[in-house]
Amino acid sequence: MDISAFYGAIGENYEAVYRRLLSSERIEKYLSRFFQQNQIEDLQQQMKAQDFAAAMNSAHILKGVASTLGLDGVTGTVCELHTALKENRADEAAALLCELLTGYETVVSEWNRFTVQDE
Repeated sequence: MDISAFYGAIGENYEAVYRRLLSSERIEKYLSRFFQQNQIEDLQQQMKAQDFAAAMNSAHILKGVASTLGLDGVTGTVCELHTALKENRADEAAALLCELLTGYETVVSEWNRFTVQDE
């Protein structure tokens, strides 16, 4: 499976990402780093500890990285989560975190299928 097929499998626009990052190799490299760093786990731990300032910062960073990588489904949810944290709506933020985790798990699952087939 090539990287464009990965984007197709998750319902995202590969061409837009390609225009931004200019090569399939670069896209694959940055996606690999993104999944290795697992910023979602940090965000989840911060929310669990009710460290909303740190969670808001993590959500902001995640929003930017996901947007750059063309993970628009993740970006939309994390953007809403960031806003909820910024406006001190903890209950809404918790619900959005659950939604984010579900979407992220789908993307990770497809990424794992992509990397296994690539070996």
